[in-house]
Amino acid sequence: MQNDITYTPMEKIDLRELVLILKRRQILVMLITLIVTILAIVYVLIAKPVYEIRSIVEVSLIDNKPVQSINDTKQKLDFTYEVDIKGKEVEMPLVSEISIPKKTTSLLVIKTQGYSNEDAAGLMTKIVDEITTQENEKITIYKDTVKEKLTQVEEDISRNEKTAVELKGKIADYESKFLNISKKDAALAGIYAIEIGKKQSELYSMNNRISALRSQKNDLALSISDLRIQPTRVIGNFEVLDKPIKPKKALIIVVAFVTGLMLAVFLAFFLEFVQTPKEEENE
Repeated sequence: MQNDITYTPMEKIDLRELVLILKRRQILVMLITLIVTILAIVYVLIAKPVYEIRSIVEVSLIDNKPVQSINDTKQKLDFTYEVDIKGKEVEMPLVSEISIPKKTTSLLVIKTQGYSNEDAAGLMTKIVDEITTQENEKITIYKDTVKEKLTQVEEDISRNEKTAVELKGKIADYESKFLNISKKDAALAGIYAIEIGKKQSELYSMNNRISALRSQKNDLALSISDLRIQPTRVIGNFEVLDKPIKPKKALIIVVAFVTGLMLAVFLAFFLEFVQTPKEEENE
């Protein structure tokens, strides 16, 4: 025995009917779209414009290496200026972004925003000054450490030079005695010759040591010179935009118009859906 199967045809969407619904509700559609668009225009007119300034900052370098890790510097700035903290509104002016360009170890790209270019520029200057101050402290510590080493090296040079002078005097004394010894004192002459050789060997080693210390002194002095130390600097000038980045007036109005139109069409169909059964019931 075969089961009876009943097929219910799917209702077809009648585009003509949809158009008629929109035509009947055109005043509602136009009114809602107009209201939403007007609200967007009012918002655009009263909203404060937000300006943005961008700059590239190169942190302090010693021997082409950052005074401190660029990631540490970024994290400190992110924490201090509350960058990218979700759920918290930061007052203007603010730091909108801090990033490290790829394949770099000493550059920071910083973006600040404010209700005027002057406010944004003022905050940017403050950030650069803070980076400079923090890293100058580290540079000062580095210089002081190197200067202490320089003092020690200079003392070593002075002490070794004094010893070298004493060795030269002893060698001269032994040479003088060696020349005045008669041929009969061959044994004593041999002793003097051996002592002269020892002192000359000591003098040679001492001169090499003095030369190495002087080379070390020059390297230390060069390491704290302006050739090796580069302070924090802004590459180029602040990138200032003449026009505000927010609000984007045209985009907001267009989005509001489209959103209002979609909302109005949905409401028109919804009202038609709700009212049609009532009208059929009344008939």
